[in-house]
Amino acid sequence: MKNFFLLLIIVGVIVGMWKYTLPLWAVVQTKNAEVARLENIVAKAEEVQKTRDDILELYKNISEEDRRSLEVMFPENLKQEDLYIFFKTIVEETGVPLTNINIAQVAPSGKDKENSNQKSLSFSIETEGSYDKLRSLLDALENSNRLMDITSVDIGKEQKEKSSQVYKISLKGNMYYAN
Repeated sequence: MKNFFLLLIIVGVIVGMWKYTLPLWAVVQTKNAEVARLENIVAKAEEVQKTRDDILELYKNISEEDRRSLEVMFPENLKQEDLYIFFKTIVEETGVPLTNINIAQVAPSGKDKENSNQKSLSFSIETEGSYDKLRSLLDALENSNRLMDITSVDIGKEQKEKSSQVYKISLKGNMYYAN
């Protein structure tokens, strides 16, 4: 009988452990999975932090002059007024009158809308002048540090007086900036 009670106690302990420790084991497994997920997140965060630190170190190595040059080439938050002033200044420096200027925001489309952090302003300018002045205007635009594409150039000739030849030029393009 003693053995029977001993066997009953052992079976009771086994059933009790089975009943109470099995759910506890499931909780432990869930917690272990959560810990592993959090460790993975921490590892990714440390990797991002290292990448950020590397980029900051590279940024610190860029000279102030190069940063200013980059800001001129690819400005942040370019406004239509800034582009107007840019073209007005170049046109005045070359000595040709600005007859028309149009500037509009270009809406990104498709894949560019999702993946790009660059925006652009479209522009069209019209002016007229002598061959030499228009050539100096085109040279000034080409040598400008601003990031732009000229998509269309139309040149026409006008005969105002017998001795002077006046050319009309129309330029269309896009100027880019970061957002």
